[in-house]
Amino acid sequence: MKDRKPKRVFFYIITFLPLCLLAFFVFILAAQTYRIKRTDYNRISTGLREYLISDKGDFEARKEGDTLSLKYNYTAAGGLYKPKKFNISFDHSERQYVIHCYGSSPLVSRLPFVSENSMFPAQLQSSLDSDAPGRFKVYNLGVVSFDSFDIKKFMEYTIRQSPPDLIIYYEGHMDYESAYLAAIKRNFYLFNGRFFRGLAGIVLLNKFDKWERFSEMGDWFLRSILEPNVLNLLQKAGFVKIAPEPFAKFNKAILEAYGNNISEIIRFARGQEIPIVFVTPVANLAVRPFGIPGITDEYYKRGMIESEYGKKLLWQRKALDSEIFSPDLRAKSGLNDFLRKLNHPGVYVLDLEDELIRRAFPFNYEYFYDAGHMKPALHKIIADSIYVFLRGKGLLRRK
Repeated sequence: MKDRKPKRVFFYIITFLPLCLLAFFVFILAAQTYRIKRTDYNRISTGLREYLISDKGDFEARKEGDTLSLKYNYTAAGGLYKPKKFNISFDHSERQYVIHCYGSSPLVSRLPFVSENSMFPAQLQSSLDSDAPGRFKVYNLGVVSFDSFDIKKFMEYTIRQSPPDLIIYYEGHMDYESAYLAAIKRNFYLFNGRFFRGLAGIVLLNKFDKWERFSEMGDWFLRSILEPNVLNLLQKAGFVKIAPEPFAKFNKAILEAYGNNISEIIRFARGQEIPIVFVTPVANLAVRPFGIPGITDEYYKRGMIESEYGKKLLWQRKALDSEIFSPDLRAKSGLNDFLRKLNHPGVYVLDLEDELIRRAFPFNYEYFYDAGHMKPALHKIIADSIYVFLRGKGLLRRK
């Protein structure tokens, strides 16, 4: 009889623990579904406006010789990002023509076995060296997760320390992703994007980089894979209904903030008498978007089955513009339309997207790893396009 009691307890644990966990999961799902139904879009709009006018972070800078040491402390986005530390060695000579390339992760993110030389700033350097060895110096100043707010500050710091002869700007996707992640997406998350962090005891484990990285990956899994797929299923099943109209207003506010940042960047560059080239960012249109199923899914499906290039592109861009909950949001069409209209002395626009469309370029996984990170073949195309553009505009000589 004594031996049966532990076995019975063990049996109860094995039997009822999964049921308890399932009940807990169903409870959380039901409670969060009810909360999402009662979403206050005015509150989200207010939060977004506050985020867009807030000071996103501050730099700490120290220069030793040719090396600039920077630390960027995020003060917004709900503590989503850790401080960034990086060193930049400005090791060019006074005779060299210097180019600064600014942007976000598409300029620097690559697979572990892919060389840094595959990124378009390095490939542009190679093209320039083939014409005039040693005459040009190209700096890749792309930083992961930086949007136009961050780049504006970063540009001011780096240029005041070491002014270039030319600026190249390639960024746009992060302005939407950062704003949505900070002020919009988490209002619709079933686990609020922090569930795994709570389980992992991030407050305690925050002291250990290895565990913190582990918990960050868990948070990434929730918000990039679990959350959008479950929310999509709930919408299809009719448990949640989300209206598209508020998001059009959110996108408009984000684009206005982006435009203000670009205007400030242009004023700064003109004040320094440095020409600047804006490159319209491109994206993988074959990535499955998440938004409102009856709208976004329908656009995406029509785009994927369409064989005629122009019509295919039309549906895929409609899908991109209507995405809301995708893991990595891509820049809406309005952003490139805004860049195309820039018309200021010393400001140039390389319409990369339009150039690729004229070539009937396939915006798919053949040239992208994911939504916006590019494979070496596309980096090569971009570098060649920039090279030809700079030559054609006479921008590779000092005035």
